Amino acid sequence: MIDWMLVIVLIFLAIVSAGAGYFLAKLFVTKVPYVSTSKKVAKEMVKLARISPGIQVYDLGCGNGKILFLASEYGARCTGYELIRPLVWWAKFKNRLHRKQITFLCSDFFKADLHDADVIFCYLFPGAMDRFFREKFPELRSGTKIISHGFPILELKPVKKVEVGRAKIWVYEK
Repeated sequence: MIDWMLVIVLIFLAIVSAGAGYFLAKLFVTKVPYVSTSKKVAKEMVKLARISPGIQVYDLGCGNGKILFLASEYGARCTGYELIRPLVWWAKFKNRLHRKQITFLCSDFFKADLHDADVIFCYLFPGAMDRFFREKFPELRSGTKIISHGFPILELKPVKKVEVGRAKIWVYEK
């Protein structure tokens, strides 16, 4: 007789292993790991953005959507870009569960049109921050706020720099 509990555990382990393999493969291809922003830092980032109803918010490398869920509470129109498909699936599942109107896209934000952004959140490695400045910053309209966690945009002077524990947040405005 088959021990159903053992079968369930083996299926679970197979799914977890496949997921871990997928994350490692994506890391190899994108060279950008998924690193979650703490709830405390995310709340501070949203606070620094001074979000009001109707503004357009983007999160570049949104992961599981934590920052966008917080921003949506203020009535912002929210869009997240993420390359790791299971994270996008999870964010979309939470979006339906919480009945939010957030858009999650499994695509490269470097190919996106961000000209209508009022606020952009990012937690990107230095190389990606540099590329963002060179390629995307010029197309942003005047007044766009960029809230960066972890890594600064070296070419810009921040209007504000905040520390939350050991985490650093930079606020820029075009």
